[in-house]
Parts: sequence; C-alpha cells; structure tokens
Amino acid sequence: MTVAKLNLTKIEAILKKKQSEIQLLEQNVAKLSKQTSELKQQLAGLESKKYSLELDAQSLIQAAIVSRGAEQDVLKSRNELINLLKEVVREDITIARQKELRVIIDAKKFALQQKCDHRFVMEESGYIGSYSNDYEDAFHGHRLCVVCNFRESETRICQKDYKKLNADIHRLITPSHSRLSKITKEIWQPLEPILEEFLNTRVFKILEA
Repeated sequence: MTVAKLNLTKIEAILKKKQSEIQLLEQNVAKLSKQTSELKQQLAGLESKKYSLELDAQSLIQAAIVSRGAEQDVLKSRNELINLLKEVVREDITIARQKELRVIIDAKKFALQQKCDHRFVMEESGYIGSYSNDYEDAFHGHRLCVVCNFRESETRICQKDYKKLNADIHRLITPSHSRLSKITKEIWQPLEPILEEFLNTRVFKILEA
C-alpha cells in the first residue's frame, strides 16, 4: 500500500474508536485498581484479625493446660517429696534419720520422674558458637520439667531434638528467664507459682472481656 492509498477519514475514524476504547480501559483499570487496593486493605485486616485470634486461641490452650495442672497422683508424690526435703534439713534431725531420708528422697525423686508426663518444661537455648572462636564456644540447649526436676540436653546443638522433652500438644515449653541450674535448686516448692511462668497475660484480658 502506498501513501496515496491511505484514507484519512478512515484512519481518523479508527483512531477515534481506539482512543475511546483506551479511555474506557483506563477507567476500568482505575476502577479495578481502587477495588484491588480496597481488597488488599480488607485482606490485611482479615489477616491481622486471624493472627490475633490465633494468639487468643494459643493463650487459651496454654491456660487450659495450666488450669489442669499436673496429674493428681504426680502432684501427691511431689508434695510428699517436698515435705521430706523440708524434714531432711531440720536442725533437730538425727544423722541416722537424715541418712535414711536421703535414701528415701532419692527413690521418690526417681519414682516421680518415671510417672510424670513432663507437662511443664522450661528451656535454656543452645548456642551454635562463634566464627571467631572456631565454634568451640558452642553448647547444647537444655530443658527442665518443673514438676519432677527431670532435665535433658538436646542431642544436637540448636536443633531442639530431645529424647523425652520434645514439643507435644499436651506439653508447654517456655524459655527460662534464669539459668536452669538456678531453677533446679528452687523447684521444690508449691507448683502453682511456678506454673504462672507458663501463662500468657493475654489470657486474662480475654477472660475479662
């Protein structure tokens, strides 16, 4: 086709039609962009609400486990052990009775750990080590059952793999705010104050709502 064969009237008519279609599409794009923006805001709001509800649910699950506490048989054995530990350090105790009690206490500690399901566990995270020290300063993480004083080290550094104290839907694991060695010395006391460490304060706001 040569220039002479170009039809200006037809060109202008087609151009006008194309420009009209472009304008219409631009309007539709703008409309959809606005809807997309609104949908993104709605989606963000729904995701935020979902996250908040999940936190609520997790807090309630934790509270339910704490509320149930330890099994009655375990709790009874634990309380008996606490009483024996108080008796063994009395100033008026005889040496013979003290020796006798220490044997009984060791046996009861072992029996308690055997029957306990380790429902409440505190964790001290491991450390993979530093490059500057050729990773020789690495150390394993540890977990401690605050009910029976059973303690375990992870099998591989920073892998959180334990033979007994692994994560479980019926087990609460919370980071320790103190060295586990310190907690171990303070563990033989009434259980309720210790279990408060496993509660998320969020649950109190939920229950008061």
